[in-house]
Formats: sequence, C-alpha cells, structure tokens
Amino acid sequence: MAPLSFLTIAAASLLSYCNAAAIEPRQSSSQYTYVNLAVNTGTSVHRASGVLYGVPDVQGQIPSSFYTGMGFNYLSAGGAQDPAATGWIYGGYTTRFLEIVSNYETARSYGAQFILKMSDIWGADGTQATTAEWPGDNGSYTEFDRFLAQL
Repeated sequence: MAPLSFLTIAAASLLSYCNAAAIEPRQSSSQYTYVNLAVNTGTSVHRASGVLYGVPDVQGQIPSSFYTGMGFNYLSAGGAQDPAATGWIYGGYTTRFLEIVSNYETARSYGAQFILKMSDIWGADGTQATTAEWPGDNGSYTEFDRFLAQL
C-alpha cells in the first residue's frame, strides 16, 4: 500500500469533519443584520486594517503616514513576493527569511501584529513545480522537521 501524502490526510480529515456536522437551516429575515451608515456609533477600531503579502523590505520606502493613517493592526508575509527568493524547498530560505524579519520589524514598529505565512517560506507559493517536495511525501516528514527546526 502506498503511503498517504499530507494533503490526502488533510483532505480526508476535512471531509470526515464536514460529513459529521448537521446541515444548518437557512437564515430567516429576522436573522439579518442591518447597518445604517448614516448613524455614527463611535470611533473606528480598525479591526481588519492590515496588509497581506508583505511590504517592501526597504525601510522607509513607504511613508509612516500610510501605516498610522489606516490604523495598522496586521501584516502577513512569508517572502513569496520576491522573485529572486524561492523558499526552503529550492534553497531560497535565507532571502525569504530576511524579508520576513524586515516585515516583522515594520509591523512591530507600528504596534501591529505579524502573521507568518509558513507555506511561503517553505516555497509553496504557486510557482513550485509539480515535483516539489511537500511535508509527508513518501511518508517522511524529515525535511519538514528540518525546516521547522531552522525556522
């Protein structure tokens, strides 16, 4: 019997979870929420203010007013936006890691939380070949364990 890949196991787990849950009834009109934009109910707390996929790693390239003006709360990055950085699976870990550190420092300097995109630093960013290594390939997590230890 062939070993199961990480994706196969994850898909099977998700499928079993979905099948075990009861189907929720449709919402009725009494369950809708309405927002009246003409009514001021207080100061915005910017719960979803942030940046996906990182910011330039050149400090100061983006003016401070950009971050402070939007109520900057989150920054997520993994280094995948640099075409010269390929991620762990292709030997480009260091370049992506340095970009992550730069993005982390930017986020923290404005009091924002940082969200690490581990898949990007691994190298799973849509540019990887179909033959790229994935955690659990051939039943082995050795390379993924090395990656986590380095990270």
